[in-house]
Amino acid sequence: MTETTATSVTLTWDSGNSDPISYYVIQYKAKSLEGQFQEVDGVATTRYSIGGLSPFSEYEFRVIAVNNIGRGPPSELVEARTGEQAPSSPPLKVQARMLSASTMLVQWEQPEEPNGQIRGYRVYYTTDPHLPLSMWQKHNTDDSHLTTVGSLITGTTYSIRVLAFTSVGDGPPSDIIQVKTQQGGTYGVRWRGSVSTPVVCGSAVCLICSRHHDCTWCLNGCVSEWHPRPTAMSWGVGINLCTSNTAHSFFGDTGAKNVTQAPGPWVLVPV
Repeated sequence: MTETTATSVTLTWDSGNSDPISYYVIQYKAKSLEGQFQEVDGVATTRYSIGGLSPFSEYEFRVIAVNNIGRGPPSELVEARTGEQAPSSPPLKVQARMLSASTMLVQWEQPEEPNGQIRGYRVYYTTDPHLPLSMWQKHNTDDSHLTTVGSLITGTTYSIRVLAFTSVGDGPPSDIIQVKTQQGGTYGVRWRGSVSTPVVCGSAVCLICSRHHDCTWCLNGCVSEWHPRPTAMSWGVGINLCTSNTAHSFFGDTGAKNVTQAPGPWVLVPV
């Protein structure tokens, strides 16, 4: 009755009429669309291929016989789905942001023209966007719309592209977006000459002394500057270190992270 490819459907039928048939008319439309059928007129055989269809889409077909008197009644509707194809458009709204000094989160939306069931996505990333895509690092994921990529080099700019694939093949990659990993380092604060307590932080920080005594800002074990009064030194993301009681709160872009005082080191996850 029917044969299908990704963009065509081949119909076959019996005349079902002993009277001479002048020709046939094939009517068809996408099942998801309301409205009139498209027509192919003057078909002289009982087998015909209709091309130019959309991949992985359902269509409705019917055939009308025509003799010297005119058109007969249409046949019953027949449904057929075209086959899959590789996506013809890239994933939409690709975004990336850092979760830590060496791990990034990449998000996207499904391609506008998936042409089939999306089996998964490939996230390509590199420090040299001039290389061919085949030489970029690749991270495969399932059909979800986000993934994490780890073991990145700190203080480095990465270029990222994402593509979707079906059972037939890969679609085109998205445009390049870039994200810079954060500079790693060990930061600490020393209160009134006491032993420095290290805080491992994957991004530049701003220290605010919250009490009226001397404090020292230390970067990788080196004394950076003295602050005799509450003040701030800014290297980027704002973080407030509270020294009251035994709780220390680190405030970042998305809120506070509380760490109870304990033998160091404390680990601060950048926000």
